[in-house]
Amino acid sequence: MKKDLYALILAGGASKRYGKNKILEKIGERTFLEIILEKVESLHLIPVIVYYYDEIANYKRNDCIFIKNPDPNTQQLDSMRLGIEKMHTDSLGFLVFLGDMPLIKNETIKMVIDEIQKEPEKIIVPEYNGKTGHPTFFPAAYYKKFFEDLKNGARTLVYGEKIIRKRTDDKFTVIGVNTKEELKRYLDEYKKID
Repeated sequence: MKKDLYALILAGGASKRYGKNKILEKIGERTFLEIILEKVESLHLIPVIVYYYDEIANYKRNDCIFIKNPDPNTQQLDSMRLGIEKMHTDSLGFLVFLGDMPLIKNETIKMVIDEIQKEPEKIIVPEYNGKTGHPTFFPAAYYKKFFEDLKNGARTLVYGEKIIRKRTDDKFTVIGVNTKEELKRYLDEYKKID
C-alpha cells in the first residue's frame, strides 16, 4: 500500500509588509497559490493549505484540505501545527511549501521526493549556496515533535542529526516575497532563468 505524502502550503499570515494578500498575486494569469497547487498536484501530493484570508478557500480542489488560521499574527510553527493535526500519522510525511515561493522548480521538488524514496525517515532539505530552503520534507515520525517546545520553530528540527541536505542551483528555494519591490526583483530574476 502506497503511503500518503502531503504538501503543507503555508498561507496563514496577514501579509502586513506586502499590504494585501500576496498569495493571490499573479504571475502571468495564475496566482501564487494556483502555481504551487499545480506543481503539488502534478506530483500526486495531497495539498494541506493553512490560510488566513477567506478568499483562499475558493481554490478548493479534489483532495485539498483547507484549514483556517484564526490568528495571522502567530508564528509559522503554529500554522504548521494546524496542518499537521489534519494529517494521517501513517503517512510518509509532508513537504513544506511557503505561499510566497511559487517559482521553486519542479526538478527541485522531484529531487526531494526522489530522496524521500531512499531515506524516508530523515528530514530532507534543499540547499542553495549554503542556505537551507524549501520544500523541506519532514517524516511522519516527527509529527509529535512539532508540538514540543521548539524555541526556534521548525528550524530546531532542521539543524538536528537526521538531516539530508540536497544541493540545488534553484535560487527560488530560498527567495520569498514580502514586499511589492521584492516581487518585481523576484520576477526579474525568474525572467533571466526562464
